[in-house]
Amino acid sequence: EGYLYYYIFYPYSEDYETFITGGEDDMIRDYSCMRIPLKENAVAEVLGQYRYPLDYFIGLNDGSVMCVIANEEAVYFMAGYPYRFYKKEDVMQYRIARYDKKENTFDLLYSYSGDFTFDLFGENLGAFDFNMTNTWLDGETIYKLHVDYNGRDSEYILKHYIVALNFVTGERKVIYAEPENYGISSVMYDGTYFYLTESSKKVGTFLKVVDKNGNVVRQYEFEMSDVYKAMSERFKTMAGEYDLETGGVTLLGVDNRYIVLKSSNSNFKNLSTDSLVPSRGEITVGIGLIDVEDFLSGKEVEIKQIYSYGK
Repeated sequence: EGYLYYYIFYPYSEDYETFITGGEDDMIRDYSCMRIPLKENAVAEVLGQYRYPLDYFIGLNDGSVMCVIANEEAVYFMAGYPYRFYKKEDVMQYRIARYDKKENTFDLLYSYSGDFTFDLFGENLGAFDFNMTNTWLDGETIYKLHVDYNGRDSEYILKHYIVALNFVTGERKVIYAEPENYGISSVMYDGTYFYLTESSKKVGTFLKVVDKNGNVVRQYEFEMSDVYKAMSERFKTMAGEYDLETGGVTLLGVDNRYIVLKSSNSNFKNLSTDSLVPSRGEITVGIGLIDVEDFLSGKEVEIKQIYSYGK
């Protein structure tokens, strides 16, 4: 509707030296949730405020603890992270605010300040940050790809979940959890389905379509290239058991026509190259398309390669 929604805050205390050293500054600041019309001589408007620690932002230095997402009805201003970087008090803090565009109202739906705890938002949801990456708003439900990277009972965990959070109704749940020994490398949401790439070194690499109830409605296994098949067979002969190099395939986009995929290595058929690829840096080796309608209807599909490195 012609507005830019954003945060604004003033980081420095009156005593700059105290701020830099940590000192007695509690690093709690007023965060203003703003909007401004996208036109000449526009004047910004404060929609609401909440108080939130500053040292999350300083420690990460990339704003990844904050998120603004919107749809036709509302705008959500979210902030949260499980650890503070300079202070030991109330190390885990979250704020969820909602601006209703129709009613012109601003409400702080959720606020937590306290000690670190797992599953603050619900069973098996772990402890996570709020950021723009892999976060979607559908009606009043926030969907998010969450990485539980914390240890429970001294066990290190790295597990991906697609979670649903509704701070209006209070419902929070896991939609999908990656199987054991699998890893999700990318997720996209089209308003009906979640599309994800997932791999296991023992099994292979897959494109999956998951509905909002967590059901896998379609699955496609990426076929290894002939060159990689031959190479892996040689390694098996020499070394016995051999883990597949299954990573590297991610989603670039999904619309009503195509699923767009890319690979950072030449291990996969129709996502590879015959050219010599530099060993440093992540290079896009191949880009390919899958027809969405054919894929969802259950037809046998094949990737159509549209880009190959060096060609």
